[in-house]
Amino acid sequence: MEICINDLFDMPGGKALTIAAAVGLGLVSLSLLVYGGSKLARPQVRSTGKKGEDLRLEDTGFAYDPKQKIFYSVKKPWQKKFGYCQLYDETAPLMNCIFDSEPIRFEYEGKKWLIELWKGQYGMTTGCEIGVYTKEKGSRSLVYQAAKPEDNLFMSMRLIKNGKVLFTREDKHWWLSGFVLGEYSVPEELTAHVHVMLKTPAMCEAFVRELENIGYRNYRVLSDRKTVALVFDAPYSDQPLAHSGIVRAWIMKLNKNYCDLYQASGIDIGQYLEGYGLLPTGLLPYGCLPYGAPVNLDGLLS
Repeated sequence: MEICINDLFDMPGGKALTIAAAVGLGLVSLSLLVYGGSKLARPQVRSTGKKGEDLRLEDTGFAYDPKQKIFYSVKKPWQKKFGYCQLYDETAPLMNCIFDSEPIRFEYEGKKWLIELWKGQYGMTTGCEIGVYTKEKGSRSLVYQAAKPEDNLFMSMRLIKNGKVLFTREDKHWWLSGFVLGEYSVPEELTAHVHVMLKTPAMCEAFVRELENIGYRNYRVLSDRKTVALVFDAPYSDQPLAHSGIVRAWIMKLNKNYCDLYQASGIDIGQYLEGYGLLPTGLLPYGCLPYGAPVNLDGLLS
């Protein structure tokens, strides 16, 4: 039996349930970016900002910018303790994430640094990220730690889809990001204009050398000799195998369905957060089987 969006709306209480599921699924998709999820078994998502100001969503690691209508990562989210390793990118499709990635690895002052760029579809959101990670030079661990406050870098991004600016973000951060709920995009439609201010000219030189090794030529170093401007369009790095072929097509079909569901709900997420302050996440599935059949993962996550 196939049920379309209109059928759901016609059911008793169907419209309210559909809206709750669409909104909540977007937040759950964002909060599972590190593919964990134990903190979200029964999340309490509350807005703590004043009307018209950015809204911090407790327990998710994200805030909401009502002016640009985007979610973005805060500086001390629970995800920070997980750091980064290549496995996260490889397994991202398990969380309905299909994106382009560009890891830039270099050494500076006794540390191995990783500055990675991402853009693409994160469940039912279109987004872009810049992450800054480090580990000791002699470390054999596959995991990089999120940069400590003293290693945070000033960064900016402007995400463009087919010539239209979706959002801009700038901050001194270790994980600069932005996500547009309900926006569906294939990674090839997206271009990110990125600025990264390194700590010193020497660090900038190390970063630029690796950019050139990867294949970048469309970059420039600004007059301060510490800031690099580049365009992240088609990635030069080899992409995880799971982000292509039949897996990609299947996941992106699901993502398109989720975005259509959200758009059909007609809800304004900013007004919802400001008006109610509490999202009805208890109504949500925390994962999806093939073709969107819901499954409750509470037992697995507890």
